[in-house]
Amino acid sequence: MVYRAWPYLWVAILAVFLLITLAFELARGVVDPNKITVVVVFLFAIFINFKLKLNNESITYEIYYFNFRVHQKVAHVDDIQEIRFKRVGWKQSSAKIILPGKFNIRVLAFKPKEVYQALEEYDVPKHKSEDYLVLEKFQGVKGDCCRMRKF
Repeated sequence: MVYRAWPYLWVAILAVFLLITLAFELARGVVDPNKITVVVVFLFAIFINFKLKLNNESITYEIYYFNFRVHQKVAHVDDIQEIRFKRVGWKQSSAKIILPGKFNIRVLAFKPKEVYQALEEYDVPKHKSEDYLVLEKFQGVKGDCCRMRKF
C-alpha cells in the first residue's frame, strides 16, 4: 500500500502572509533581506511531499520535490530493530522505524490513517507509549467521550 504526506500546508499559509507584508514593504521602499530569504525558503518548502510504500518484505520511504524524487530509503523487515508508536499533539499518532546504524524513518501525517495499523502487522518488536495507548483507546470509541451527559 502507498501512503502520502504533505505536512507543510501551514508553511504555505505563512508564506502567503509574508508575501503580503513583503509587498507592503516594497511599496514603502524598505526591504528586509532576511524576510526575502525566509519567503523563498518557505516557497520551496511548500512543494515537498513524502511517500511511504509498505510491502511484506520492505518499507520504502521517498521524499519528492514537485514530482521529482529527491531521496529514497529502503528498509527491509530483517533490518528493522524496532517500531516505536507515540502520540504527537492532542490527537495525532506518530511512528518511528528504528534502523541500526542508519537514520530512522519517521512516520507522521500520512494519509490514510491506516498506516499505523499496517505498521503494526510487521513481525518486528514494537513499543507503544502510554499516550499512544490512550489515543488508540479513544479513537475506537468514536465520539462517546465528548457527549454531554444529562444529570
